[in-house]
Formats: sequence, C-alpha cells, structure tokens
Amino acid sequence: MLQEIAHSSTHACADGPASGLDHGKVRDQLQRILNSTHFKTSKRYPSVLKYLVDHALEESHGALKERTIGIEVLGREPDYDTNQDPTVRVVVGEIRKRLSSYYQEPGHTNEIRIDLPIGSYVTNFTAAEVSSKPPAETSVQPAIDAKSGRRQNLLWVGGITLAGAVLLIVSYFVMPSRTALDRFWDPVLHGSPSVLLCVAQQTPWGMPPPLNDPMTQPADSSSQAPSEGKDAPNSVHRFFSTQPVFNLMTMTAETNIAAFLRTKTTKEVIRASGATSLGDLRQGPAVLIGSFSNYWTMRILENLRFRLRRSNEEGVNWIEDRENLSKRDWAVNVNAPYTDVTDEYGIITRVKDPSTGQIVVAVGGVTAIGTVAASEFSVNPSGWEMVARQAPRDWEHKNLQVVIGLNVVNGNAGAPRVLATYFW
Repeated sequence: MLQEIAHSSTHACADGPASGLDHGKVRDQLQRILNSTHFKTSKRYPSVLKYLVDHALEESHGALKERTIGIEVLGREPDYDTNQDPTVRVVVGEIRKRLSSYYQEPGHTNEIRIDLPIGSYVTNFTAAEVSSKPPAETSVQPAIDAKSGRRQNLLWVGGITLAGAVLLIVSYFVMPSRTALDRFWDPVLHGSPSVLLCVAQQTPWGMPPPLNDPMTQPADSSSQAPSEGKDAPNSVHRFFSTQPVFNLMTMTAETNIAAFLRTKTTKEVIRASGATSLGDLRQGPAVLIGSFSNYWTMRILENLRFRLRRSNEEGVNWIEDRENLSKRDWAVNVNAPYTDVTDEYGIITRVKDPSTGQIVVAVGGVTAIGTVAASEFSVNPSGWEMVARQAPRDWEHKNLQVVIGLNVVNGNAGAPRVLATYFW
C-alpha cells in the first residue's frame, strides 16, 4: 500500500487483459463482484472498478491516467494536483484488497478472475479453472472366506491406527503452527465478535481544535480525557462528534487494518477519535489509529516506554525512549518540505489497558507517512516473523511495543525495518 500512495504507473501488462474471453461473461462476473458485500455498500469503489473494467474490455488503455480517473469518476477538478490529492491511488489500492478478499471466499474459485496488478490501472482477466479429474477406476475383489476376511479386517484396522499415529506425529513436528501475525492479533480477536477502530481526525479548515486535543498540548504536558457528561462537550467537540474530518493518510491506515480484520471474519466498528468515549473502549478490544490527532493513542502511550513527543517551537516530532530521554534518533522535522524528509518512524503497541480491562492496539507514526507504514507493518506476516525471532517465550500473551523505521524518497516510503522492541 505504501507503494500505491506513490504515483502508479499507467502502462498495461504485456498480456492482453481481455484476450480470448467472452466480454459478456466478464461483465456478468463484474456484476457478481459488485453485488457482493465487499462492494455493494460503497459508491466510489464500484464506480471506479466498473470504469477500469470497461476500458480494459474496450482496450482503450491510453485513457487510463490517474488524473482522468479522478476527473471522470471521482469528480475532481480538471487541474487538480495529483501530488497533493492521492485519492485515486488510495481507492484503487482498496479495490485490489476487496477483490482479493472476494476471491478468497468459498465458492469463487471457479469464477472468471478480475485483477488489478500493482503499478497499473489496467485490469486483467483470467478464465475460470474447470476441474477435469478422470473418473475413479473401480476394481473387483475376489471373494474370500470368512476367516480370511476377519484377518484382513484386523490388518486394515491396525494399518489405519498406525497411519493415524504417524500422521499426528508428523503434523506435530512438521506442519506449521500459527504464524507470528496470528499470535500478535489473537488476543484482540479471541472471544470478541467485533473490534472498535478509533480513527484520528484532523481539524476542519478554519476551526479551532477540540479542548484537550493533544495537538495543542506541549510535549511534557498531561491531557485529561474528553468529558463524557451530556453537558460537557463544547461546541467544537460536538461538531467533531457529528462531522469528523479525516486525513487521507489516516484513512489509508484504517483501510489496511479493516481489510485485514475482514479476512478474519471480524466485524469492525469505525468511530472518530473525537466521538469515542472511555465507555466505548470498555465494550471490547480496540485499535487506535493515528498519533498526535488521536487523543486515545497519546493517552495509552503516555506511560509506556516508547511514546510520541512533539516540539512546536523546534518544529520536530519524535519517538521518545523513556529509558534514554536524551536520545532523539527517531525524529522528523515536520516544517521541512516533504521532499526533504529522508526518514520516518512509527510505533505499534499492544497492551491491556488497566482503565478499561480490554486489549488495545495503537498504531501511529511521527507523521502521517509513519502511521501508514505502522498500519502496514501491523498486518504484515514477514514483519511479525522478524519480531518473533527476537521476542521472549510466550510473547503473544505479553504487552509489547515495536518501533519501526523506514527510508523516504521524495515522499515515497520504503520497506519498514524493526528498530526496537519491548515486552513486559
């Protein structure tokens, strides 16, 4: 997904996307996909996918430009800046994930496959796989007397018992156990039908931030939770509760995690951070997405070893190690042009919150790019394999924090790497 935030290439794949396939059958398959739960509740994703499929069938690939899609499908102005507005890349990335989720469900294996290769806006179509197994041969066994039959039955029973024992032994020592990714998420998913996604929200243009917003607090100050009484919220907080405004990068991070939770058949409940109360967090496990503009992320990190800090005077955000307060290796100059930023950092935290008694995962970065990187890492199997190699025994049942770092080139993020871990 981080690569998708960068400009996607518009060249078509070498293979003909619709060669040899009946266009009517492709459109029938498209309609099945659009009628599925992955698309029918959205307006943008079906519109963009249908647009891309139509162009692929018509083989008019030259018109498939990011700007053209933004103007013709998503209603952007003809002169809009694709550097500042990556909506098309975000939407296409989400379509890829939803297509993948659709084909992972039972019953769709033998359907025509519609894919969007990374780095292209040209859809590919693959014919359905038809099973052609030859019929099983039948054999006639000669008749045997009763005594021989009993002996043969005993041999069969003994053989089956021995084979079962061997299979159990082999599966115990050879078959793979749960992945490190499963072990990280198990405490969140176990025994709960839904997970609350508490998403950071940005201040609307021209509006002051809510009271006690960590965005307005000094790095060393302690914030109080938003009041929960019916008369407590001020007018700005009430505005946030009913009209949340989200950063596009934060939406991308939320999409990464929500798509993963759907593969685990877990229902996610998405709520803006300004509209989330402590009572909401007491209802079950939660994932806090975003950093400085998410009060609940800042609250959960405040007393942990690794936490997010900022200095408005210096224009610097950083991850602080409470065991080495003078260290500022994980810092970003937020006043610098984004093209000058060469490094980014993020934190993934999983902890049992003592004030709610629930498991909480917090995903945040020094800037929005770090938040997206942290969200990708949180659902990446290979990333958690790296963590597991340096983790203590029974780490899946412990609280933990992982600090990641990544290189950034002209605003494009590279692969994250593990910088530090802490278990307790």
